[in-house]
Amino acid sequence: MNRLRTRRQRTKSRKSCPPDTGLNAKRLKIRLLWSSFQVSNQYGREKKRDLMRRLNRVCSLPVIAAISGTLALASCSQVDYSEFYEVADPVTRVVVHLDRGELELVGSSTELVSVRRDVSGWEGNLSLETRVVDDTLFITATCEGILRCEVNTVIELPADVEIEATVGLGGLQAVGLEGVADLSVNEGHLNAYQLQTSDLLVTVGVGSAELELLDEAGPASVAVGEGDLTLIGDPSGELDLMIASGGVHYL
Repeated sequence: MNRLRTRRQRTKSRKSCPPDTGLNAKRLKIRLLWSSFQVSNQYGREKKRDLMRRLNRVCSLPVIAAISGTLALASCSQVDYSEFYEVADPVTRVVVHLDRGELELVGSSTELVSVRRDVSGWEGNLSLETRVVDDTLFITATCEGILRCEVNTVIELPADVEIEATVGLGGLQAVGLEGVADLSVNEGHLNAYQLQTSDLLVTVGVGSAELELLDEAGPASVAVGEGDLTLIGDPSGELDLMIASGGVHYL
């Protein structure tokens, strides 16, 4: 049975609840619809379907969370703390979801997964979960209402472990990954360097992406809804690009 060793330091402060108008939910919904309209005018039917499946997967959860937030104002206690934990037994797959914040993935020669994160938000609307099912580690940080929260997370993991990571609003940086990787950002930036992934899938809804694929890397597919893609070096593997609105730059 997998066990988690956790060390946590926490400080809390009390503040009154800000007014909730639901405007953020409306803005997010309008932005998603506008992005869908742009994509539908620039892609053939088959590519449009594939890209929209990818974009909807990374975009739908933050919108639903924002809309439901008008009913989720349960607590007015603000929390700020940092925590560190590691999984005592090896895992073969890691699945990460962050609603808002910065996520850093570091592939290394370690045998165990370790996690460090800085948490800031309103306690009643902030949900954190870490669990292990079979050989898969799930790490989730969600803002269940529309009150602002942020969870900045650094995960060090064995380089060849399969990784699936999604960030709603913020950024994702990955270094030194070698296994199967599925990396997604709804709105923000995605930077990945020194990749030797056996299979790579990258999706950015609105924002920028910067990728460095080494010669040993396997096939890679990149989809960007609105924004620019920068490729570092001259990757020799199979590369499939889908850019709805933006450009491709080479360094």
